[in-house]
Order: sequence, then C-alpha cells, then structure tokens
Amino acid sequence: MRYSFQWSASLEAIAISDWQRCFDAGDALTSYALQQALERAGMVEQFHYLQVFADGALTGLVPCCVMEYPLADLAPKKVQRLVGSIQKVYRNFLRAKMFVVGSPIATCSDMLGIPVLKRGIAPAGLIGALATQIERKAASLGIAFTCLKELSPSLNQRLLDDFGNTYVVCRSPDTTYVCTAPVGELSYQQNMLSKYRNVLKKRQRDFANSGLVWRVEDDFGVYAAQMHRLYLNVLARSQTKFERLTEAFFREVNQRLGGSAYALMCFDGAHLVAFELFLKGEQLHPLYLGIDYDYREAGSLYFNCLYKIVEQAEQQGLAYIELGQTSYEPKFSIGAVSVPRYFYIKHRSALITRLLRLGKPWLFPDPVIPELRSVFKLKDQYLETLRATGVLDHAD
Repeated sequence: MRYSFQWSASLEAIAISDWQRCFDAGDALTSYALQQALERAGMVEQFHYLQVFADGALTGLVPCCVMEYPLADLAPKKVQRLVGSIQKVYRNFLRAKMFVVGSPIATCSDMLGIPVLKRGIAPAGLIGALATQIERKAASLGIAFTCLKELSPSLNQRLLDDFGNTYVVCRSPDTTYVCTAPVGELSYQQNMLSKYRNVLKKRQRDFANSGLVWRVEDDFGVYAAQMHRLYLNVLARSQTKFERLTEAFFREVNQRLGGSAYALMCFDGAHLVAFELFLKGEQLHPLYLGIDYDYREAGSLYFNCLYKIVEQAEQQGLAYIELGQTSYEPKFSIGAVSVPRYFYIKHRSALITRLLRLGKPWLFPDPVIPELRSVFKLKDQYLETLRATGVLDHAD
C-alpha cells in the first residue's frame, strides 16, 4: 500500500464529509464544529491539517497547531517557583513554541483521526511515515519542539515502537470517570455508603438554603465575557495551565456547535457565580468550569457543581460521565476512577531531547494520584459496570 500526505493551513480546505469519515460523528470533542470554533477563537498562532491517503484514497486526518507552552507546567510546585524566579530575569526560560499534534484545548482525547490506527490494524509503515511527516512539517515552520498529546493507554502502546525511541514519553494528569448507570438496580446516590451520601445531601441542603439557583442555558453566547472571567479565576488558582481560553472561545462554541453545547449556570440574582460548559454528542463532556471564589463556600458551591454534572449525566440516561484531569481528591470523594493519559515530546536536537529525558523527573513527573475511595456499597459491581463501557482502558 502506498501512502501519500497533504498539508492544509485551514479547516476550509477539508470537506465536512472527509472529516466525518475520519472522526467519530458522535464525538463532540473531535467534531468539525468544535474545530471551526477553535480556529475562529484566536487561541493559537496557526492550525495545520495533515491528510493521509492510502493508494490515493483518504484514510486519515490529523489536526495540529502551533502554540506556546511552558515546559514547567507539569513540574512540582518547588520547581515551578524556581522557574518563575528565573523567568523574572530571563522571560522565555523554559517557554517553548511547539508543533502540537492534537487539540489546543484540554479535551483528554487525541486528534489522530486515522480509523485503522484506532482499531489497532494500522498497516506496517503507516505510523513511521506519519512520524516523519510531523517532524518535517515542524522543521519547515522553524519549530524545534514537537508534541503529541492526550494519548490513551491503548494508543500509547500502538505508537511506542515508532515514537518511543525519539520522543520522551510522559504521563499527563489522569482523566477521571464516574459511573452514572444503575449498579445492581441501585442509582448513583442509592449505591453510596451512608457517610458519603449524608455529606452529599447536607451540601445540597446548604445550596438550597443559599439563595443560589441553577439554570440551563442553551444560548449562552451573551454570557461569554462573564464566563471567561470566571474561567480565568479557576485558571489563576490551577497549578497546571494546559491552555488559556479567549473570550471568543465561548461565543464561537455557542455559535458553531448549536444544540451540541450548553451551559449549566449558577446565579445569585442576576449575577453569574459559576458555570459548567458542556459539549454533547453520544456522550456528555463537562469541558470547562468557572467560579466566583467569593461564593465558593456559599452552599458548598464547588461540590454542588460536581453533583450537578453527575446529575446531568443521570438525567440524560448516560452510563458514565468524564470529569477530566486534576482536582482528584474532591472527584474521588464522589466515586471517580482515574485513567492515564500520555504525551510525547521531542526537540529537533537529539542532545536537547536527551536532556529532556534526563530532566523528566523534575519537568514531567508522573502525576500523583490518590488511592481510590470506597464510596459505594456495591464497589466491585460499580467498577465492573464502568469497565464494561470501555472507558477504563488499562486503568491502573
């Protein structure tokens, strides 16, 4: 089989029908509409799209982008403080422009739209040829760093032979899932041990007495500025800053995704104090949270945000909900289970890549994941029900 490749610098060069041949049409995270929103939101310098042909027929699409990324973003706090001190003098220390294979936002999903690769039947030579194309494109743009992000455990195993020797293979923060399907005929709350269920109900009562109210907004573009401000509050407190959204991102997602996006909003009167942005396809994805921290303790706001996310999945009859990366303690306290994610990084200089590999324990350490909590009466059945959905994918 003969492979050929073609690069495009705009999504407009890609037909929607071609995109949908390469990506799951039911996955909002890899949808053409979301990619349109990202292009128009002005979040990164450039987008590039690799079309993969087998004997002249389109067999894959790989969206990439050019973005700046702080190499110490995943480092321990003491390393981040040291790097921050150095950056006061040398502003660009450990700040890198990268050619990124994947989305510019943290979706916990890869963007390798090559169906045969996802099914584990990629022909010999395809992955190696893909690696060569990615490195050549980065070099042609004058970009020294290349990164593949948000790889699942199974995809990591399929790529290791062709990427593992030349890239530094690193663990991203794990993503997390909560099972929302009935377990042994018990609902999510019914299955909770009493000490966890009592805490949940008390926090819900606190919220009910706080005067705050929830609203679902399908047309949330008018709130874009307020949502962006609340999102920045959360970003400022986060040790890990995967990306920085623009205000336009919220407007574009509202406009481009239509009924595939909505916002769950919390108000104090007319004042927006928290939101969760959802993308909806075959599954529901709570993508971004924003909070006014002056209200954090009012009605146990953060935990009630988590409870409402789970409730949304239950109301829509979904078997699980993905809660994303970081903030493991509160998520584990409501029954979340974590699953690894991986990223690959290299520099065009083999020497610098070797230094990155040597510095991996300080720059890219494995995430510290707490022990699973015993939240449920039917704990083993809960895990088996979640495993049956396929999302645990070699979970530790």
